[in-house]
Amino acid sequence: DQVLAPKEREVFALRRCLAGLGLTEVITMSFSSPEETRLAQLDEGHLDMVALQNPLAETQARMRTSLLPGLIRTIASNIRHGTTDLALFEIGPIYKPSNDQTLPDQFLRLAVALTGLASHRHWSREPKLVDFYDLKGVAEAVLEFFAAPSRFEPALWGPLEPGLAGKIKVNGRDIGYLGELNRSVLNAFDLNRAVYVMEVDLEPLLE
Repeated sequence: DQVLAPKEREVFALRRCLAGLGLTEVITMSFSSPEETRLAQLDEGHLDMVALQNPLAETQARMRTSLLPGLIRTIASNIRHGTTDLALFEIGPIYKPSNDQTLPDQFLRLAVALTGLASHRHWSREPKLVDFYDLKGVAEAVLEFFAAPSRFEPALWGPLEPGLAGKIKVNGRDIGYLGELNRSVLNAFDLNRAVYVMEVDLEPLLE
């Protein structure tokens, strides 16, 4: 049997929980760029990125500070290839420059993206497009998995449409955002349909 540390066991169980909700796990590149970060309309703090000494390409010259750009890119690529109903998640690290200028600091994140028809179809109902409440249901399942005392509040966050965005608070601490991508982000990634995304810091939940 595989020997896992308690934190790894919990992350493994979370993956199974999300798969049980009908989501598919993806793994995207850990590299990004300031340009892609700006296209996703992430705030200025996300532009403080770890630079690579020998990048494979200029578009992959920095370490990512958010999972969202890679996940949005994956959604766009799938749609271009004809797969339009998507429920994806990624669990992986983001990177920030270390104060001692040695190895970068790493923080584990969860990101989710939904678009197209909802996966929970039924013969007695018409097909339904995913909406904010489908995404909120995923968020609630994650918080219930961790038995985390939490609440949702309206929020303004760069990538998300005002009025269709919220923040997730656990023990009074902001741990993430969820909502519908705004029109300019959709246009930047050549998307012509509603996409709902969530990004959550897993570190306080794993504590």
